[in-house]
Formats: sequence, structure tokens, C-alpha cells
Amino acid sequence: MKIPDHHPRQLLAGIAFNPLRAYALRRKAVGIGEKSLLSGGQIMRLTTMTMRGLMVASAVVAFALSVALSAEGAIILVAFLVFIRAVRGPHPAHLTTTILLTLLTGILLWANLRPSVWQEVWGGFDTPTELDPITKAMFWRGWPLSPFMICIDGLKYRHVNISFIALVFDGALFLVALFTTKVVCEGCLRRRRSTKLLKQRNSDQCDSS
Repeated sequence: MKIPDHHPRQLLAGIAFNPLRAYALRRKAVGIGEKSLLSGGQIMRLTTMTMRGLMVASAVVAFALSVALSAEGAIILVAFLVFIRAVRGPHPAHLTTTILLTLLTGILLWANLRPSVWQEVWGGFDTPTELDPITKAMFWRGWPLSPFMICIDGLKYRHVNISFIALVFDGALFLVALFTTKVVCEGCLRRRRSTKLLKQRNSDQCDSS
């Protein structure tokens, strides 16, 4: 009965009685390993390129929405770009952190863009027409501050040219919330990983002793 080339007994025989055969087998195994590493690197580069393509496509879609939806779309676009920056830089976030940042971004966008009842409560005046488009569209909305809150003096309305500061405050809070969440989550993950490695190292030392 003929033994196939890949049979273990023939490989052992070649290694035991033919040094050249053993050397050739070792060279072949090294070549296969290098090819595997190369293909793995190509897969990693392909994955990175795919992620970048998805990010660029998402940015283009967000820009198109900002043009179509005016002020609301512009706010969504800025929030999306801040989200990408928080996830990708300065160090890419882990999957758990990315999921938390996605949920936090959605919650904050909903809180800032949801319809409010402030105009019904303060129904004595309408939205000022001399404001810029974004402040005008967000005059009764925003979290935790709305531009109209800066224009309220007691129970009277007075026009203030710096009512946009409320939106600046909301945007700053959005930035702080995202980056603080990333720092805390990444720190917890690193601490958990280091603790796990330390326990494994101690366990290995106990087994060896």
C-alpha cells in the first residue's frame, strides 16, 4: 500500500534518514508561514481601507443631509464628525467604547433636536427674525440650554445678540461628554486587561513552582 506524501510516517522517515529532506521540509514550512503572514497583513489593510471607505461615505451622506435639512442637518453633521474624531483619535476605541459613544451621541442629539414646549409656555413672543439660521432654528430647542433662555429677563423678553452662546455651551458639553466617556471606558478596559494578565501570570508561577 502506497503511503501518501503527507503521511506522518513518511515525514518522520524523511527527517530521520535524509537530512536534506528535513531541511527542505523546514524551508517549505517557513515559506507557508510567511505566505500566511502576508495574507493576514493584506486582510488587515483591506479591512482598514474598507472602514475608511465607510467613514468617507457616511461623511458624504451626512453632508448631503446637512444641505437638505438646513440647520438640523448641519448640527447632525457636526455631531457625526465629532463622534468619528472621538472614536478614531488619538487612539482607536475598542468595540465596547464605540457602542457606548454611539448610544451617547444618539441620546444627546435627541435631547437637543427634539420639539420642546417652551414656545407654548412663553407664548408671548415669536422667534426673532434677525438671528442667524442655526440660532433661529434652535431658538426654542437645545439641551441643557436653549437660546431663548438668555433672552428672558424675569417674565419679559429682551433681545440679546449673544443668544447663540447657549448653543456653544451645548456643543461644549457634547464634546466633554463624548471624550470623557471614551477616556473612562478605555481606562477601565486597560485596567481590566492588566488585572487579568497579572492573575494569569501569578497562576502560571504557582503552577511552575
